[in-house]
Amino acid sequence: MGAVVSAPSSTDRRVLRTRLALRKALLSAIAEQGWEAVSVRDLCARAGVGRSTFYTHFADKEELLLSGLDDLQVELQRAVAQNGGKPLAFVQLMTEHVQAHGRDEMLRLRALLGKPSGQVVLTRLTEMLVEVLDDEVAALAVASPQRDAAVRYLAGALVELFSWWSKGRSGLSPAELGDLYRRLAMSTLPELKRREK
Repeated sequence: MGAVVSAPSSTDRRVLRTRLALRKALLSAIAEQGWEAVSVRDLCARAGVGRSTFYTHFADKEELLLSGLDDLQVELQRAVAQNGGKPLAFVQLMTEHVQAHGRDEMLRLRALLGKPSGQVVLTRLTEMLVEVLDDEVAALAVASPQRDAAVRYLAGALVELFSWWSKGRSGLSPAELGDLYRRLAMSTLPELKRREK
């Protein structure tokens, strides 16, 4: 990965629009050409932005690829901090985020996951969920190998559940998926409390 560029922290609509246009251009280009063939020049042409604008926001195409997950992680950690005592409430926010990106974007993302670049996304998604879940589980159990294992187990289960749900065959709403994951995950969390004693 290239040098990290300090992206504009502005929430200006133009900045957000530019970043979103570049992300959409990237997903489309990957689906059509494959990761290796995508160039920054092509992305800029698809998104209708100049190269200097691209490099104002991102160091390279990999940073662009991962930036959506970074933004999502901030949202999810905010949801964890404000969850009002409801464990794993962030899952519904995540399902709503995924659903908001529409069927076409989900199809492109699934196509990406089958390619080498998809492994980068999958690894980063799993690590993001580990960090968010660790924040949640920290209130339930002290740091230990068992807690680390449980957090990774829950993160992997959530990634797989999202993969299944994103195919659109389950008929579950974001709220229903979030509730299902919480019920399944809650059977793991009491084990941590027993280990702590």
